[in-house]
Amino acid sequence: MQTELKSLDTQEAQQDGETELLNYNRVLQSVLALSPELRAMLVQQAVASLVQPRPRNTRAIIDRIENRPRGNQPPPTDAEVEQWIEEHRMERYA
Repeated sequence: MQTELKSLDTQEAQQDGETELLNYNRVLQSVLALSPELRAMLVQQAVASLVQPRPRNTRAIIDRIENRPRGNQPPPTDAEVEQWIEEHRMERYA
């Protein structure tokens, strides 16, 4: 019984592959029948469909990458940064 199922699955996969190849060949023949200008437009659209869209909120991503403060907060002072470094050293080496 299980062998029969595997055989059916293999046959279906083979048929799917053959159907896909037939569809590909039909599309290719249709494309080759188009004018060069239309083929070029089709290629451009096909390539564009492969490109992933950019994230919508690129500014937030750039700010995170550059580690900019969010909102209207002023940047930390040199003294604050020195204090943070000192606190980190105390936690790490104390």
